[in-house]
Amino acid sequence: MTAEQNDLTIRPISGREELDLFSRQPYVLNEELADDLDHARRPVRRCGGR
Repeated sequence: MTAEQNDLTIRPISGREELDLFSRQPYVLNEELADDLDHARRPVRRCGGR
């Protein structure tokens, strides 16, 4: 049996423009994320900042 290792980076979503990319992974709250981002109910972290 051969194991394959892929590089994977885990980081917070950086804004609404990444929502489609983020939603490709199954997550129970995916349906709520767009509305939460629009109404600032979820914080957005910018890369390189806090």
